[in-house]
Amino acid sequence: MTTRTWFTLTAAYALLAAGPALGEEAPDGHGQGAGHCTCASHGSATHNAATMDHGATDHGATVDAGTKPAPVKVAAAPAARTIAIQVTAEFTPAEIHVKRGEAVKLVFTRTTDRTCATSVHFRELGLDRELPLGKPVTVALKPAQAGKYRFSCGMDMVAGTLVVD
Repeated sequence: MTTRTWFTLTAAYALLAAGPALGEEAPDGHGQGAGHCTCASHGSATHNAATMDHGATDHGATVDAGTKPAPVKVAAAPAARTIAIQVTAEFTPAEIHVKRGEAVKLVFTRTTDRTCATSVHFRELGLDRELPLGKPVTVALKPAQAGKYRFSCGMDMVAGTLVVD
């Protein structure tokens, strides 16, 4: 099965599955509900999308009249792991372990004015964020390479390490 045929079958199945929500047919029995399509190659003619009966144009797929394509399951992308980091006179935790390719959200929250860590810098990654007092700041990452990535305040005095395994 070619990629084009697979996409055509997937689109046809989506139309069939949406039929009840969109209305199967217009009241005159010839309408443009989910059971019909209008294809450019036939002008304004409508055809039965359930059987893919389009005369000379098959839109790249053939389906038996009584057969529905198998449902397509799309795996949801895993949610990014959220890691809370308190910013005081230090970053807590100061060492964070993640897996290579893992989507993570580092949420920095500065809880004091008595720190030079009013911003966070990942120099190796080219990321800089201001850390306003009492407001969470999210840094979303998906590290592609294993290694240790240092993050620090603007003065490079308060620091932590993102360890990518």
